[in-house]
Amino acid sequence: MNHRDPSLREHYVYRVFDAAGDLLYVGCTKRPEARWKEHRSMSPWWTSRAHTFRQNGPFNYETARAIEREALRVERPQFGWTPERHAIVRRRNGWQSKRTRQLIAEGQTFMAAHAQAQREAQKKFPGPQHVTNNPGGWFRQTA
Repeated sequence: MNHRDPSLREHYVYRVFDAAGDLLYVGCTKRPEARWKEHRSMSPWWTSRAHTFRQNGPFNYETARAIEREALRVERPQFGWTPERHAIVRRRNGWQSKRTRQLIAEGQTFMAAHAQAQREAQKKFPGPQHVTNNPGGWFRQTA
């Protein structure tokens, strides 16, 4: 069966809070326990702060994703990809691509232009390495 079948109610929306009750993360999954194990192994910088795990559901896929999107937009968890963080990354990537093309047109090699544009973008935009959902673990800065 297709997991997006509206008659299937097997998706959960979950929220993770710290000991003070602050929202750390909002997610959607069919397998809450397995997903939490994935978070713990891949994201120890925030999962080590987790105190309470709350889940709602089951819902069909579309309902669960709509609830998750709304929660990300309104509740603004400390970690994860919120719409605002995603928009910043999209703007930054667009600017960086344009700047790379400009530098190539000025005679730089692609690698030199890309590295320079990346350095400039890091100063101009709060990229993934500057938001709380990624304290240096996934994206590496280049010199």
